[in-house]
Amino acid sequence: MKPRFKNLALWIMIAVFTILLFNLLNSSSIKQGEEELIFSDFMIRLDKGDISEVTIKENHITGTLKDGQKFKTYAANYPDLVKVLRDKNVKILVKPPDESP
Repeated sequence: MKPRFKNLALWIMIAVFTILLFNLLNSSSIKQGEEELIFSDFMIRLDKGDISEVTIKENHITGTLKDGQKFKTYAANYPDLVKVLRDKNVKILVKPPDESP
């Protein structure tokens, strides 16, 4: 193998490794300590008043319970969700969808 191709292969491997490492560190789906709640359990906890704050990004909901535990769930299509959250005095943060590069 010629040295030129070895050099090129090395730089390609370095670039791929860097991209993979960047994606791993910036992945929003890897959050330790988050409990995955099904939506019906989320609504039960909301009715009980166990939820202190939520972040809504499209249909993805993350938040914190009053005991400090973090959770995440997915809401299909529930137009009255913000109204129910406001009725329960939950702090609401809404984020825009990610823009693709």
